[in-house]
Amino acid sequence: MKSWGFYHSSNPKPPERINKRRKNKMKDLIDAAIKSTRSPSGVDRCVDLLIRLKSLSLSVKDILYFSKSIFKLETLRRHRNPKIREVSQSLFTSLLKTLYSQ
Repeated sequence: MKSWGFYHSSNPKPPERINKRRKNKMKDLIDAAIKSTRSPSGVDRCVDLLIRLKSLSLSVKDILYFSKSIFKLETLRRHRNPKIREVSQSLFTSLLKTLYSQ
C-alpha cells in the first residue's frame, strides 16, 4: 500500500505533540460548547468556547486526530441563534483553510 504522507484518522496513535492533557482539554471544550447551547443563557458561553477553539491554532495532524470530536460541532453551523451560526462557521472555515493549505 502506497503511503501519501498523510496522517490516517484510523490510526489510533495521536500525533506526538498532542499530550493527554491537551486531548482532554480539546474534548472538554467541544463538549462544553455543545452542552451550553441547550439553555438560552448559554449562547455567550458557547460563542466564547468556539472562539477559544478557533484560537488553538491546530495543525493538520491535530485536526485529523480530533475530527470525530470536531464533527460534533457541525450541528452548530445550523443553530437557530445567528451568533452561534456565525462563529461556528468561522471556526470551520479556519479549520478547512488549515487542512487545504498544505
